[in-house]
Amino acid sequence: MAVDPGARRMGVALATPEVSLVAPLAVVPYEGCVKAAETISQLADEHDVWLVVIGLPGTKDGDETPACRRSRVLAQQLTESSRLEVRMHSELLTTREARRRARELGRPPRQPVDDLAAQVLLEDFLSTDFGAARNP
Repeated sequence: MAVDPGARRMGVALATPEVSLVAPLAVVPYEGCVKAAETISQLADEHDVWLVVIGLPGTKDGDETPACRRSRVLAQQLTESSRLEVRMHSELLTTREARRRARELGRPPRQPVDDLAAQVLLEDFLSTDFGAARNP
């Protein structure tokens, strides 16, 4: 499962157990780290998830942005309050790609794309970090 946290809402995406398909799951309100961790834990339980990837919104140069703090606090909250394995992964350009996909899908321009951004995040994570760990 991947989470793209934002100031007002967060996108969530899931991979199938075989990791052959990644799909957007939900866009949910972001109401602080404690509530977000509860929501993520509940979704993880419902979908039998053991690993959660949290988006880390850095810059192209690899520097952290102020929003990185929210992601790190959320990851810490999840680690402390759940059985989930939590990893951080760069979400650089995920929103741009999510907007492109939304246009292709015919989504209305005002509809949130956070779930699609989480999908892009999870696809990237699986093709790099997790994929490398699974195939040394």
